[in-house]
Amino acid sequence: MYLPKKILMMTFCVFLAAVLTSCGGGGGSSSPASTAQTIKWQLDGNGFVQFFTNDPQWYGYTFWNTYSQANEPQMTTVTASVVKQSGSPTCGYGIVFCYQDSNNFYRLLIDANGYYCVYAKVAGVYTAIIPWTQAHTALLNSGFGVPNEITVTQQSPNNFSISFNGTQETAFSDQNFTGGTAGFCMGISATTESFPTTPEDARFRLTSPVVYPFSTAVIEGAVPTGLRIEGSLIGADLQGIIRGQATNDSSSDQ
Repeated sequence: MYLPKKILMMTFCVFLAAVLTSCGGGGGSSSPASTAQTIKWQLDGNGFVQFFTNDPQWYGYTFWNTYSQANEPQMTTVTASVVKQSGSPTCGYGIVFCYQDSNNFYRLLIDANGYYCVYAKVAGVYTAIIPWTQAHTALLNSGFGVPNEITVTQQSPNNFSISFNGTQETAFSDQNFTGGTAGFCMGISATTESFPTTPEDARFRLTSPVVYPFSTAVIEGAVPTGLRIEGSLIGADLQGIIRGQATNDSSSDQ
């Protein structure tokens, strides 16, 4: 007569142990958040291409993509719509233009705090044309999930203007490049990311000189980023991808 009670008690103990195990002792993060993945310049289904990563192996790297269909022997205007969904607010994202090869191009970046910069890379060496500067509040939207239209126009050979959301912000002159192809750029911080919990996730769409998404990319590069302390350049920071702490500048195309 005691056998059914014994079986019932054993069944209850097994069930209780299973419940406690599934609760993880009362705390801990879920496993999906710890899964690292990277999406490089893939269509997102909403008219944009996406760059996404929460993989710590990419800490301190910059990625770019350029498109042969955007090539102009004499650059006119490069315009892109960009949206940052998540990531480090001081990590730059934007466009490359007058792109010759992985060692020679211009780059215009913004961040989620309303700053922007322009750099030239010539013979593999980065130089700040416009270091990180806070844009006029009404011109550049700040925050995550907020679109910005960024535009560079070559007004005359070697003379360029920069506009945000249809309004000119500033202009610059530089003698290095007047033509080339164009594409997108994404920086990953070495110090201010929270991978894998919070990914770097940004969306890009080219509207001039051609509309993209339209086909596959022809060039993809990845080089360790230079970083920037708020307000001033330090150390080897000639890349200006992130407002943070400087790192080495070596390249490794892939």
